[in-house]
Amino acid sequence: ALDIGAGGCRALMPKPSPAGGDPTITLQLPSGETVVAWGAVLQANATTDGRYEYRLVFLELEDVDRLRLAELINEPAPA
Repeated sequence: ALDIGAGGCRALMPKPSPAGGDPTITLQLPSGETVVAWGAVLQANATTDGRYEYRLVFLELEDVDRLRLAELINEPAPA
């Protein structure tokens, strides 16, 4: 993931995602926990280096995963 927020994330992929399907988003957190969400692609762009950048929105997220993301987002960045 390039960045993450409470409502979604941006991800960089080595190849294009199949068209027409909503992705299942799996994020490995620094704590070692995994967050799984059902999502949708808001935007997809090819990058100059041949990879693909996706803007994804979380459509369905378990409460425990929403709390995990909130904790991650609210943590101060390392100096």
